[in-house]
Amino acid sequence: MNKLILGFALAMSMPVLAQAAEYKVEMKFNEDSGDVYFEPKKLEVKSGDTVTFIHADPYNVHNIMFEPNGIPKGSKVPMMSPEEMNEGDTWKVTFNQSGTYKYHCHPHYDMGMIGEIIVDSPSKPEEMNMDANMGDHHHGGGDDHHGGGHH
Repeated sequence: MNKLILGFALAMSMPVLAQAAEYKVEMKFNEDSGDVYFEPKKLEVKSGDTVTFIHADPYNVHNIMFEPNGIPKGSKVPMMSPEEMNEGDTWKVTFNQSGTYKYHCHPHYDMGMIGEIIVDSPSKPEEMNMDANMGDHHHGGGDDHHGGGHH
């Protein structure tokens, strides 16, 4: 037990030497409730870390789509995974910029399949990518941004 605490204390005191870590987020389905979800729904990582999204649902097609006004300004994150991911498929994203990254599964957005990754620390509102084209009309909770065939 003491060795574990000592090792943890040493690791925490040497962030400069820390290697980039790998995390995983699984896309899942609960057969009892019918819920589709990301596990974990919220993840905190450091700059340079990689998150592997793993499709772990034998019944549904999923994807990962970062929200255009839900990422930090100037972020170079790829905006979308392959359109249709199936069980066993993976998609990796390395996060090199601090801030909040909101994402969802496009086919299951209306079912609440959303997630969030915080890199280093959460973004302040003015640090988010609120460009003129994606203005506040998307925050009303309506479904106006799901219309049309813009895929």
